[in-house]
Amino acid sequence: MKELTKTPFITALLSKAVGDGVDVSRLHVYEVTATSTVALRGKSDTIWEKAKISPNTISQLARAVNEDALPLMMDHDMRGSPFGKFFYGESIPMDNGETELRGYLYVDDSEEKILTKLNSGSIDEVSIQFKSQKMLCSECGFDYMEAASEDNYTPFILRECDEGHKIGENGVHLNLVGVEETMELSLVSRGAAKNSKIIPPSGAKLGQEAQRLAAQGVELDDFYCTASASDSGEEEVNFETFMAKLDAANNEKQDLAVKLNAAESKVTALEAEVATHDETITSLTTERDELQTQLEAAKDADAEFTEEEIVTLKGYVGKQYVALKALDGDTDAQALDDVTAMLSYIDENEARLSALITPGGVAEGAGKGNDDTAKAEETARLKAQADSYRSTVK
Repeated sequence: MKELTKTPFITALLSKAVGDGVDVSRLHVYEVTATSTVALRGKSDTIWEKAKISPNTISQLARAVNEDALPLMMDHDMRGSPFGKFFYGESIPMDNGETELRGYLYVDDSEEKILTKLNSGSIDEVSIQFKSQKMLCSECGFDYMEAASEDNYTPFILRECDEGHKIGENGVHLNLVGVEETMELSLVSRGAAKNSKIIPPSGAKLGQEAQRLAAQGVELDDFYCTASASDSGEEEVNFETFMAKLDAANNEKQDLAVKLNAAESKVTALEAEVATHDETITSLTTERDELQTQLEAAKDADAEFTEEEIVTLKGYVGKQYVALKALDGDTDAQALDDVTAMLSYIDENEARLSALITPGGVAEGAGKGNDDTAKAEETARLKAQADSYRSTVK
């Protein structure tokens, strides 16, 4: 951190912060980054482990500073007089997508040691102390501050919400939302920033609150967050390591692209196969419908014979069967119930059946009278029906 040249803009902000009658020429101004929305570090085994400040809270901190400048202390020690003030803040977007609280602080020229350390870089970080309105569990949104308002301090002692999500395990952390109170901005060294601790102030308000919380088994620093510039976790970049990671990421990207192309080709092949199956299904469905129509037609053909006609035809077929059996010497043969079996036998002995009936349908040995003629005609008619019935049964 190096001292800035006071521009008219900075001078106007200084005059507003310190009031009339103060010689702002004796004030030395520095630009600082107080904190950001990046997860806090250096808070292991505390309720603030990996805690995150919401972007809106950063904006509220900036407004709070602009409305009432914060005292500038050293290592959060509220004892003694401040070395200056944190008098202006802004919410600034960062290149990594996060948001930071940046602003101006001043130190008066009576603090020669502090000014020397600031200008030489011996002290190059700051840490803001504030109390948020809500302290929400990152997993379920449980509000630790709401629990405290109901005198339930167990979550603070166990670092665990009512749903069993424990801070520091499986990525669970607090999300800090809203600003209830701003306390101070401290100058800190890099080493101290990781382990900066709130020292209970001598002020009556915080002193009383510290005693009240201590009686419940919790500490004041469980309620007041100290967020340092180093908490953003920014480290010096090792470009060899960075390029190696970049190459690895590019190689992984190329591998994923190859896998994606292969998957897309497989999808195309499967879509073509599905289309072929669809065509086959359509063809088989059409064939099934045609066969169903033919079957229904066959059933309708069977229905063309009346029950009486079928009985008569069965009798006729039975007579032919018995006659053929007699020709084979089986004079005791009788008609079968199985018409198909009788027709099969008759088909096999078609030549001998023809010998039983003369051309014109008149049986051999029949008389020439009218009765004989009528019987012959009836026999011929039944034979024709039998032939038709036989073809249907087959």
